Amino acid sequence: MKMEVDGLIPLPESSNERAVDVLTRAFSNDALEAYFFPDEAERRRLAPMFHRYRLNQARLYGTVLTTSPDVEGVAVWIHSSSGKGLIATFRGGGLWMVPRIGMKRLKRMLRYKEFAVGQREKYAPEPHMHLTSVAVDPELQGQGFCSKTLRPVFAYLDKIGLPCYLETQSARNVSIYEHYGFEVVSEAEVPDSDLTYWGMVRSPQ
Repeated sequence: MKMEVDGLIPLPESSNERAVDVLTRAFSNDALEAYFFPDEAERRRLAPMFHRYRLNQARLYGTVLTTSPDVEGVAVWIHSSSGKGLIATFRGGGLWMVPRIGMKRLKRMLRYKEFAVGQREKYAPEPHMHLTSVAVDPELQGQGFCSKTLRPVFAYLDKIGLPCYLETQSARNVSIYEHYGFEVVSEAEVPDSDLTYWGMVRSPQ
């Protein structure tokens, strides 16, 4: 599902690498990325590839919205009915990543995906937009770009009556998203990890 949202623009192709850079730096200390890539040097090397893949997926099956071609803030959205299965993974570049990431890391990522998809299907079974990533350039944080990146989408989803879903592994993020109207619908320990998973839903308002 493609979205046209007042106040935001679809990510231009020419800004794709800028968005990869913003996502990579914003998530450099993210607990889930540290779980996927425990070694810090390894994480610095592989994280850009991971975020490039997620952007490719959203371009094919969803919408990547940003504040401007300078990508002060960026959000990756995919409808709950889109981007599923191996074909979608391969089309987004997943097959190309396999030899670069390695089977050990890939299995860890697939285990997490299976768990997260199960949580989302159980606790958010209705059609919804999935906020898979949102980031603000770390050098610009605290200047309102997170709200500028998210609030126009929420207004659009409210207008069409569609809920949205996200997951986080940060207790601090839970309180931030509650500020935007999200409610926790799932809290669980991620298998074979020390991560806590929170699934959150924002109903139309």
